[in-house]
Amino acid sequence: HPEKVLFSFALNVRNFLVALIPTIFANEYQDKVLWSGLVFLTWLIVQTHWQCWRFPLLNCLDCIVSAAIIALLSQMALLAARDEALDEVRLCHTIITMVVCMVSITILGMLYRAILFAFRRKKYSVFVSHHKAAAAVYARHVKILLEEYSCSNNGVPFLDVDELDNLENLSYAVSCSQRFLLLLTDRVFSRPWCAIEIAAAHQRKVPMIVAQLNDDRALCDTHSLRAVIEAFGPTDRMVFSQNGVSQEQLEQAYLFVGALVPCRLPLNDAGSTRIQACLQFILSKDFTNNSRNDKQDASLCASIIFDSNDDVDCSIAQVCSTLLRRRDVDTIICNSEAVRRNIRGDESMLHVGLVLISKGLTADPYALGSITMMQREKGAHL
Repeated sequence: HPEKVLFSFALNVRNFLVALIPTIFANEYQDKVLWSGLVFLTWLIVQTHWQCWRFPLLNCLDCIVSAAIIALLSQMALLAARDEALDEVRLCHTIITMVVCMVSITILGMLYRAILFAFRRKKYSVFVSHHKAAAAVYARHVKILLEEYSCSNNGVPFLDVDELDNLENLSYAVSCSQRFLLLLTDRVFSRPWCAIEIAAAHQRKVPMIVAQLNDDRALCDTHSLRAVIEAFGPTDRMVFSQNGVSQEQLEQAYLFVGALVPCRLPLNDAGSTRIQACLQFILSKDFTNNSRNDKQDASLCASIIFDSNDDVDCSIAQVCSTLLRRRDVDTIICNSEAVRRNIRGDESMLHVGLVLISKGLTADPYALGSITMMQREKGAHL
């Protein structure tokens, strides 16, 4: 685990002590065995407490090896005692058996990990890469849509804010994803961590998809991408180097992405068939509609009123709608279509209006019309 970086320093201290003890107690065999055993016993306690390796199997193997070394040192201490009551031949056989078992367990553990790696299922269905300042809300909206339309047995979408434990190893998370989705915004290529994610997906041959959000037209031509790469400063290049990304690899990845044909994802158009078509393209064969449309058990209807001219508000409204529907609440998105068709909730339900306050709300006639309709409706609550 990256946050336990001091563990590597402790490992070096242990190795130093293990090498130093035979020098200090060169002529004292029993003291040599005693102090070596104490070092490994202390190390076993450290390992058990901190559990520093990323995979549980490695933590288990590391503790088993330390415990086996302690047992071996105990056997060697008995061998050095030269007690006539001890069967030295049987003791030597015990030591050899323990060494063989320790090596066998280590090899079996390595083979087990290799088999799991060869036949592993990808943990994440789609890795959603985005520029947080420009597309945080859109990324959340996209993840919820992917959850609604993807098969549950093919993994979950990856969004960094929901996977805080994996932020220090984003390249590994990319390799564990079936597909890589880049939300195309103006500055996404200039962000160092987005660049690392793009390079990791290209190096590991993860299928890459570029999505243009709403009506945005971010530049991703060859000239613009080369200019972005040249604009990275020394600090950015040091981050790239620490994550195993060279400038040549980054350039190849950027040019590969620039050659892809973006799909348009109209997040500001609720219920659009174009959204489903884009999601089907992203998810490929794993596309299924898991959205909840049944209203039989719903006892509450919520009308979500927002500034329909603001793309961010549109995404927030649709995220709220999905989360409410997951809790058996019938929802109405009060956009221009809903107002024109005079869509209303079931009269048998309790009807509430959820108003998303924003700067442009009072300038949107559809929002004002929805609020007026709610005020005239009997039993409705804003």
